[in-house]
Amino acid sequence: MKKICYLSLFLVLYLIGCQKDNVENLPDKPNKTDTIAQALSFKFIGLKRKDRRLVDISWTDATGSGVDTTLKYSVSLNGKVIAANLKTTTYTLTDIYATIAYPGQITATNSKGLSVKVNFNIDTEKGFIYSNSDAEYFSCYTVDGLFVWEQKIGLGSFAAISNDTLFVQGHVLNYNTAAIYALDIKTGQIDWFKDARLPYYPDFQDVIYDHGVVYEVGKTEMYAFDSRNGQQLWHSAKFHLDKPIAANGVLYCLDYDVANNYYLRAYDGRSGIEKWHYKTRDVVLGLPIESNGAIYMIEGHPTGNFSSLWVSDMCSFDAKTGVKKVMCRLRGSPGYEGPQSRPLVIGNNVFVSLLGDTGSENNLFAIDKTTERVIWEGFAGNGYLTGDAANLFVYSLPYAIHKIDIKAGKPIWQKDNVPEYMVFSPEKLLLHNDIASHYGSLTPTPFKVYNNQTGNSEITSLPGIKMVGPFTLILNGNVYYLPQSGMHRGHKL
Repeated sequence: MKKICYLSLFLVLYLIGCQKDNVENLPDKPNKTDTIAQALSFKFIGLKRKDRRLVDISWTDATGSGVDTTLKYSVSLNGKVIAANLKTTTYTLTDIYATIAYPGQITATNSKGLSVKVNFNIDTEKGFIYSNSDAEYFSCYTVDGLFVWEQKIGLGSFAAISNDTLFVQGHVLNYNTAAIYALDIKTGQIDWFKDARLPYYPDFQDVIYDHGVVYEVGKTEMYAFDSRNGQQLWHSAKFHLDKPIAANGVLYCLDYDVANNYYLRAYDGRSGIEKWHYKTRDVVLGLPIESNGAIYMIEGHPTGNFSSLWVSDMCSFDAKTGVKKVMCRLRGSPGYEGPQSRPLVIGNNVFVSLLGDTGSENNLFAIDKTTERVIWEGFAGNGYLTGDAANLFVYSLPYAIHKIDIKAGKPIWQKDNVPEYMVFSPEKLLLHNDIASHYGSLTPTPFKVYNNQTGNSEITSLPGIKMVGPFTLILNGNVYYLPQSGMHRGHKL
């Protein structure tokens, strides 16, 4: 009986194994996608961005057994068909903003309804310049000179950017009117605008943004607005020495009163309530602020000694309390005229450029923040400063840019007869001509670009871009401003 059971079990297992082998040896069923690809296929070749928001796209002719004389193509962007029944393998897309990314798709369809799709993407450009292209239009261009958008707001002030919004004062010359605008940085669309509270000053007018507050800064007054809707938050009437700075919801200002007393003040950004102030001595310049809450300022005062007419204190302040600490005393003054320099903080060092009593003195100083001692004195000349961990630049009269060895203070190269206003990026110096002369003639002038390492002029002007007045630059997600007090690096979006 056991033998019969074992034989029966063996026979069942053998039959199951044979069936499995037969199933595994069956030919695969044809894949539908592979069948369509054999019958109809094509590839996306590429795209070329052109001026005035045009983009040319191209693809290969479809191949395969499914190709017939009625084969047609359609093009979609963002899931919406924008062109159908195309017989050619090229198409020009219109109204494509270089500031916006677009997912696209091309579909080839034959007379029997057989179709195949190929996807493509239009990426955003990496660099944009925001400025006036003439006396009426505030514009956006790519750094390659391609037009993106324009808005008729009149002459623009110094601007500020937060995320996707640009804040700027526009001044219409013919009607002598001005307004504060919030513009979409991608399309130029006006989100809101309010009549400006301040008169127009072509050499000073400024707009600052921080933590949801937009500041309109003039020579004698300042207004604060809610960045969401333009509602006025507060107003201050002060004579401002320099562009204020805003950080972490606090506005820091250098101003003076009718008796020529100079003050460093800190205001709550939303309420305008003064948090603290410090009465300074004579001429002051500043104010860079660090994330750790330190503010740096140069405080100059006369000595009454003919052998050394001026000395300056390099000071730091606690941003929360206003407590002052003198780091060290330096020869020279911040100066009343010419290219005055704010302190520049790079890593553990503070750099400052002062006006000496004679033209042959060393006026550039490097100070260690920890030891509060001068590391080196170098370069006989004073002016705007900018740089990073590897580069240090000084702009000095008469219209020269100098690259300085950041470790020793020795000049590396010099370029003469350069425009006065510039921004610094990790690889390039972007320069533009004097703002005041622009506003006097209202004649658009070109940019200049220099290589940071060699000082060589790479191009004399960006193609198609001739701007009027101050400008703001975005490169690889970093915002670079042009303040009225010289060169600047800006912040990350």
